[in-house]
Amino acid sequence: MSIVLSLLSEESLDENNEFRPLLKPEFGGIVYSFGSVTVPYEKLRVSEKKGLLKSRGFTSFSICPECESLNLRTELACPDCKSRGIVKSDLMIHYECQNTGPIEEFQSNIRNGYFCQKCRKELKRVGIDYGNPGIGFKCSNCEKVFQFPLVLSQCDANHVSKIDELELKAFPNYVVSKTAKGLSTLLIDTHVLQDLLGKNSIKSQILCQLRGASGANHVVPMLLTAPDRQEIAIEFIHGESQSELEQAMFQLLLKSADLTQIKKMLVILEGDGSIDKFAGVANPLKIKIIASKDPRILYEQILKEAVQ
Repeated sequence: MSIVLSLLSEESLDENNEFRPLLKPEFGGIVYSFGSVTVPYEKLRVSEKKGLLKSRGFTSFSICPECESLNLRTELACPDCKSRGIVKSDLMIHYECQNTGPIEEFQSNIRNGYFCQKCRKELKRVGIDYGNPGIGFKCSNCEKVFQFPLVLSQCDANHVSKIDELELKAFPNYVVSKTAKGLSTLLIDTHVLQDLLGKNSIKSQILCQLRGASGANHVVPMLLTAPDRQEIAIEFIHGESQSELEQAMFQLLLKSADLTQIKKMLVILEGDGSIDKFAGVANPLKIKIIASKDPRILYEQILKEAVQ
């Protein structure tokens, strides 16, 4: 069963919630967090193909231009000699001789205040003798002092790139589809339904892909195979607004017209009054509509229709 289906009881799996990719090397790369569960991207691609997830925009991650690794670490280097042996510090400049370096180099153990190691003069007045230009760096290899280090990126295969040389790879932001939402209530007791069907020699499969007469592929939430080998495709709807119900019915009619050799059953997980919305447009010989708030009644009606 799809990983998304097994997580449908999570409160976070709401159709309006967006699940963004996260980079977690300890889990193998890109993952998504569903409540308290972390799922790798590769597993969710299967759920997307089955129609349980749909993409809504994307998030881009930096990758190595040589091997496409996502596991990158940032390194700061000297812009002159490229050495990584640099020290970060508050900088000080002696205005008279233009000596610039970390503030620690101007401190003296034997004199009060600051002292220039280059010209051997005391620095007493800030803004006149010396200034503090801010945070900077000094290279321990070539002794270059600078404020803006060279920013490099190194992957786990030791390929080194400048920041502007990195490539970007996009991963989808996911939302739960109406297909998954429609299954969520039923899936809490899916095994109960499947056991009931199995005891009556009716085979059942969750999320089946069927090819229609037009050659298009359709995903049906549940497919039953009766003892006489008649196949019945079941669609589930629950909790939708009027516009969503109409849209779901329109999609079902299109699917029904293409899957000509398969009986269809529309299960509405609400009150019986919802049936009136579809009775005028659905052909009762092709689409059987049942509705109830009680899952046990739905199961009994599904079984009754399957054995007829």
